[in-house]
Amino acid sequence: FFRSASGHLLSSVHSGSTLAATEDMADQPMDGEGGEPGAEEEEDYITAEQRVEDQWTDMLKKVTTHEKALISHMTRKAAQQAGQHRGVVRALERAIQARGSPERRLGLIYLMDCICKTQGRVWAETFSVNIVATLCRAFEAAPSEDGALEARYLRLLRTWVDQNVFAPSKIKAIATRLRMGLDQRKKVLA
Repeated sequence: FFRSASGHLLSSVHSGSTLAATEDMADQPMDGEGGEPGAEEEEDYITAEQRVEDQWTDMLKKVTTHEKALISHMTRKAAQQAGQHRGVVRALERAIQARGSPERRLGLIYLMDCICKTQGRVWAETFSVNIVATLCRAFEAAPSEDGALEARYLRLLRTWVDQNVFAPSKIKAIATRLRMGLDQRKKVLA
C-alpha cells in the first residue's frame, strides 16, 4: 500500500497490473480508461477512480496557460475515462482552486469548459456541484487590474448561458458572486 498524490491509500497492484509512474503521462494510456465497472466490486471501482484522480492531478501540472492543443488532448483523455469521471472532476476542481497564475487557472477552466460542452451531460452535472465556488475562486484570485482576464471569464460565463451548460440557478449564483467581487474591487481602486 502507498499514499497517492491526493492522499488516498492505494494498493500498488490493481487488476493484476502494477501502477507505474510515467514521466509524460499525457501521452501514455491511463488505467481506468473506458466505461463503468461491470462486475468489479465497489472497492475496486473506488480505487480505480482514485487512481484516475491521481493521474489527472499529475497530468494537470502540464497546464500552464490555455493552449488549445493540450486542452483538446486532455479532453480526449477525459472521454476515454468517462467511467471514472468523478476522479477527473475532483482533480480538475482542485487544480483550478489551487494557487497558481491567473493564466494557468484560466487554462484549467477552459479545459473544464471543453469537457462539459463536448463530452456529455454527465460531466456538466458532476462539475455543477462545485461550479460556483470553483469558477468564482479562480476569478476572484485574478488581478483586479487585468480587465482582459475578467472579460474572458465573463465571455465564458455568457457561453454557459447561451449553450445551457449549467442550470440557470448555478449561473445566477455565479453572476451574483462575481458582481459582488467587481463592486468590491471598484471600491478598493476608487
